[in-house]
Amino acid sequence: MTVTAELKKNIVMPVGEYWAHLISVDLGEPGPHGELWLWKFAIAEGDFAGSEFVGISSTTYSTYPSKSYQWARALGHPADDKFNSALIQGKPCRLVLTIEEKEDGGQRNILDAKGVLRPVKDQHHTLPPETAPEPEPVPAAPVAPESGTWNEEEAVPA
Repeated sequence: MTVTAELKKNIVMPVGEYWAHLISVDLGEPGPHGELWLWKFAIAEGDFAGSEFVGISSTTYSTYPSKSYQWARALGHPADDKFNSALIQGKPCRLVLTIEEKEDGGQRNILDAKGVLRPVKDQHHTLPPETAPEPEPVPAAPVAPESGTWNEEEAVPA
């Protein structure tokens, strides 16, 4: 049996704020402090548009100081007792990335508890085509005839 894989390069983005959209929240491998959620984001604009970034949080969903709760609320999740990632999938946000020095001398980007912010009001940013969720079909509204009477109960010309 042959196994192949593409090399995934570690891209370190400069410290700053980036427009992004949430792709998914998945359960990751347990770490030293328990189970983890992996928050996958797609950078939406700029030099790194199309790049993906994964933020890590615990599965603890509490009002403070939980990253998962703060990130979910920034993405527009209702302030209720149950977390449902489907409610925020595809939602826009701003990521505030910092850089952390690794033990091996390398660097990586990280998100802290305040690293996911709400989008700025009245600014619309579009998803790259490969990450855009399929739009929900909208049923066509009946059209009134140009002449004659209209039967609203049957939505057809009388």
